[in-house]
Amino acid sequence: MNSTFFPPDRERAQAFTERGCHQAKPISISTFEDIEKLDDDQIREIIARVGRDDLTVALKAASDPLKDRILGNMPPEDRQALTEYMEFLGPMLVTEVQLLQLQILHKFGGRSGDEKYC
Repeated sequence: MNSTFFPPDRERAQAFTERGCHQAKPISISTFEDIEKLDDDQIREIIARVGRDDLTVALKAASDPLKDRILGNMPPEDRQALTEYMEFLGPMLVTEVQLLQLQILHKFGGRSGDEKYC
């Protein structure tokens, strides 16, 4: 999905990159729902690196606790915009949503503490 509703969060993604791989906490998830267990910095990194458009679609089939956790790590304006966008998208095929969840999982999943993920 292209980023038409939310511009890419280039500043935040660049800040993570400039900070360096070795300083960032490793993100290890084996399911999309594991994101709920991450700390706030890790969740904000996922938001920045994944892009909010794709994240919005991926959240359509997510549990309410996961949605709350991710939305809680966004500024109020972004949170409201994401919620409105999710409603605007309307019903989607589960396979489309699962595909984006899988892409996010592959981007961050299965990382060990000594692997770099920049």
